[in-house]
Amino acid sequence: MVQHVCLSVIGRLQPPPYSPQYIPGRCVCPKTVKYTSENITDFQIIEPGPSCSSMQVIVTLWTADNSTNMLCLDPARRLAMAFINCWKKINREESKKVTCLNKRKNKSQ
Repeated sequence: MVQHVCLSVIGRLQPPPYSPQYIPGRCVCPKTVKYTSENITDFQIIEPGPSCSSMQVIVTLWTADNSTNMLCLDPARRLAMAFINCWKKINREESKKVTCLNKRKNKSQ
């Protein structure tokens, strides 16, 4: 009887299979590009964390056929650095991301 109780308590100490787990080297952006000249409509900055040690810059591109594609930019290149610096200036506020996108559009005109 005592053995059964101990096993059931030990079994409950393990996390459920759906809980977040640390997986080394698992980045959202395994490959990046240096630059894109396509129309960027949105961006996302993913800070370094336990699952990926590098900063990741993901941009959403609008294409001529009215579809969108997501692309990972190299965070060490000029275009990605511009988004990272602007992101820091707006204090990482999602509602102010349009400011960063407008700066990019004004520079390209």
